[in-house]
Amino acid sequence: YFNLGDDLQGMRQALMPGSPMTRSKQVARQYAAFLANVAAGELGVTPEGRNQIGLDLDTRIDFRGASTLRDLMRMTERTLSGRRGSYSQLNSKLTQVNRGQGIGPVCD
Repeated sequence: YFNLGDDLQGMRQALMPGSPMTRSKQVARQYAAFLANVAAGELGVTPEGRNQIGLDLDTRIDFRGASTLRDLMRMTERTLSGRRGSYSQLNSKLTQVNRGQGIGPVCD
């Protein structure tokens, strides 16, 4: 979905989209954060004095037919690419996941 020719600038634009803030931009922002969290886990990012950051795509969830975070990723790609779907519910779910809510006993 994203065209990150310049990785840093592309990620910055995804995380801080211009006005007006539409529902699709909200979903895209949360999705960019989601992808950053996945990448952090794959790279083993651990801030000094903190626990490792990351999301495992095989983590189980239950959301509108998605049973793993990998399924949620695919659903988000389809929704953003097709420019239709329930942006509000998807944004809420991505926000919860990015906050570590509802994705297992370690994060609850």
